[in-house]
Amino acid sequence: MAVCPLCGSPTGGAPRCPSCGLYLEVADPSGRAFSGATVRMLLLALAAAYVLTLLAVLAAR
Repeated sequence: MAVCPLCGSPTGGAPRCPSCGLYLEVADPSGRAFSGATVRMLLLALAAAYVLTLLAVLAAR
């Protein structure tokens, strides 16, 4: 029987722990923390922040 990794109560296959409310899909240690699309979006946001900062510094000169 599956148990909650946070509180140890039986979950009965529910997507959320009935005792503490932890989403078990998020707490699954066998799954990947970030999908490929998430990593690409984070890199794109980082690049956009870098370019905006670079443009702001160039405009201040």
